[in-house]
Amino acid sequence: MTQGQARARLIVMRHAQAGAGGVRDHDRPLTPAGLDDAHRVGRRLAREGPIPDRILCSSARRCRETGAAVIAGLGASPRVEHVDALYDASVEGLLHAIAGVDESEVLMLIAHNPGVSLLTIELASAREADRARVGGGFSPATTACFDVEADWSLISPRTVRLFRFERPPSPESASRD
Repeated sequence: MTQGQARARLIVMRHAQAGAGGVRDHDRPLTPAGLDDAHRVGRRLAREGPIPDRILCSSARRCRETGAAVIAGLGASPRVEHVDALYDASVEGLLHAIAGVDESEVLMLIAHNPGVSLLTIELASAREADRARVGGGFSPATTACFDVEADWSLISPRTVRLFRFERPPSPESASRD
C-alpha cells in the first residue's frame, strides 16, 4: 500500500471476556460467553465486512482464543501472527507493531486494555464525532474499524477515519444470523 493510492482498513479489537484467577494472567482462557462473543464478531465481519487478510494477535491465551473464534465465525483464513510484544502493550507499542506490517489491505489487531482503548481514542481524536463514539469505554470483544489513507508506518489521527465502533453483539442479534 502506498500513501494516497490504496485504501486500507484497520480493525482494533479487545480480546473477548476471559476467566479470572487460577492461572498466570498470560494463560487465562476465555469464558464460554467470551468464546460466543468472539465468534459473533467473526460472523458479523463476514456479513458486513471488512474481512481481515492479516491478524496481529497478542500471544496471551485469551487473545489467541479470541482470534481463533473470530476466524471460525469469518469462515476465512487470514494470516495470523502471535506477537509477544502486544501483551500489555502501550499505544506506542501497538503503533510500532502496526508500522511493521508490510502488506495488508485489512489488518486486524487483537490485544488488551488499556492499550487498545487508548489507541482507539488517539486515532479517533482528529474528529469530534469519532471521539464521541469511542468515549464510552472498550469492553471485551469491542471492535473499532478505521479507513486508513497512508502506509501502515504513517498511521495517525490525520490518516484514519473511524467508520464503525461496536461493542459485543448481543445473543439476541446473533439469533438472526
